[in-house]
Amino acid sequence: ETLVARMTERGKTSGRPDDNSDAIEKRITTY
Repeated sequence: ETLVARMTERGKTSGRPDDNSDAIEKRITTY
């Protein structure tokens, strides 16, 4: 939960297109 919140906030500030909820869940599952 904490990781998802951090990555979501990073996506808002960094402008990274891959920091959205779908990509975050996939990344957590993969790694």
